[in-house]
Amino acid sequence: MSIQSIKARDLVSHTTVADNDELIISTAGGSTMKSTALQVGGVRTLNGLTGHLLAAPFYVNFETKSANYTVTADDGMKVLLVNGKTITLPNLGASSAGLQLTIINTDTTGLPTILAKSGTTLNSKGTHLIEYYDACTMFYDGATNWHAVGNLDTP
Repeated sequence: MSIQSIKARDLVSHTTVADNDELIISTAGGSTMKSTALQVGGVRTLNGLTGHLLAAPFYVNFETKSANYTVTADDGMKVLLVNGKTITLPNLGASSAGLQLTIINTDTTGLPTILAKSGTTLNSKGTHLIEYYDACTMFYDGATNWHAVGNLDTP
């Protein structure tokens, strides 16, 4: 077992954790959380959480997408500012279960489209962010389903 210290905002992209590694996760606000990594059914989880992580600030990364874009496993906890283009949701596999990202329409005239790649399902009431600054948050279940919460609609 090894002890690693990482920042909370880096936890999503931290992929070198082995089973039973002890993690000491610190936040910009100085709070810490202690955990042991464990893989269950192909999904890496954290066991024995202690500390006060919820009282600390949480950060996301903002990225502008002005061309068609396919989501990757590295997009977890990002906010994609989309300028009237198509965002494709692929099957990312079980290791990406729980991935979450937010998409915001930053185009005053275009309609960004959210498209499920073949073999993947988008569970939502529509596929377009109709209005300027409409937003939706996407959740991936680790199988073939993306779940959308927010302002997706049909034009």
